[in-house]
Formats: sequence, structure tokens, C-alpha cells
Amino acid sequence: MSMGLTPVLVAIERKFAMRWADKDWDTSKNELAATNKADAEVIIVGMGEVGKSVANALDAHEITYRGVEVDHDCFVGACSSGYTVGFGDATDLRLMDTIKMSHAKTVVVTFSDFEIARQLAPIVMERHSGLTLMVSVNNEADKEKFDSLGMFAVIEQSFPKGLDMAGAVLSKHSTNSEKINKWMQLQQNQGLEDYLPLQGNLGE
Repeated sequence: MSMGLTPVLVAIERKFAMRWADKDWDTSKNELAATNKADAEVIIVGMGEVGKSVANALDAHEITYRGVEVDHDCFVGACSSGYTVGFGDATDLRLMDTIKMSHAKTVVVTFSDFEIARQLAPIVMERHSGLTLMVSVNNEADKEKFDSLGMFAVIEQSFPKGLDMAGAVLSKHSTNSEKINKWMQLQQNQGLEDYLPLQGNLGE
């Protein structure tokens, strides 16, 4: 294949991804409205590993959610795996009305960008005073910084990644602690079952 064609193919792929994103957003939004689930209780910003763990927890405990993803590859992967996700940039304040953030109880941010949070968190909390803003962080120092903004920071320490945030979100939504612990243990067991064979193959 000619190297000259590569940029053209990339452009075409991106165009199709954007069309798929727009179509999926409209389709999934209409489906949610039809089933009275448009007003999701939880908004998940970022549908990577942490976001998927949170979504799995909410699905397992029948708590409605809406995912938002700006990365095309992540968005397509989440859609193909059956997650409820729309394409968009959650740092764009105009998206708040589109995803009905005013009707949500919790927003879960799965990445820790302090500068963006420092600018947007006060605005979001002013507009939606009853909203809980949760953020996934890697250490105690980051937790202190985000907590100072009025956010609820959760340090990710468990395996699989995202399990700590998933448990914290369930707890915020008054899920029984025994049910949370049982679900988390099941996820850890499943994660180990998936992980150990991969390690064995790498050692061969």
C-alpha cells in the first residue's frame, strides 16, 4: 500500500468514526427517553478501564448511568461492548444540558486533570448544588488537591483498576455495604482468572 494513501485512509476512518459517534448518541438518547432512563443518576466522564468498572457496578445494582467519552477509539470500544455512552467533550459546559446533568446525583470523573477540574468544578457545583463530583486519583497528594476543590477523590489501589471508585459510587448511592463487598470480591476473582492465564502465556 502506498504511504501516500495512509493520511487519506486515516481521514476517512475518522470521518466514519464521527458519523458513528453522532448516530450512536442520537440513537442511544432516543432509546433512553423511550425507557424513561434519560435522567441518569450517574454521569461517567471517560469510559476507559475505570469508567467501565463503574458502569459494571451500576448495571449490577440497577442504578442508571450515562457515559461520556471524547476519545474515538475508547468511544467505539465502549459502544461495541454494550455500554451506555455518548460521544462528547465533558469539559464543554454546553454538554451539561444535553446529558441532563441537572437530573443526575453524581458525576464520576475517571481521569485526574487538576487544572481542568480547578476551572470547571466551581462552575458545575454552582449550577448544580446538589451534585456530587467524584474523581479517580492515584495517590494521597492528588486526593488532597481535588478534595480542596470540594470534589470527592478516590485513590485507585485495588485490582482490577476502577474497583475502588466503583465501590465508592455504590456507597454514595446507598447500596448495602455487604452487597458492595460481595460484588467487589466477585470482580477481583474474575479479574485474577483473566489475568493469570495471560501471565502464564507470557512466561512460555
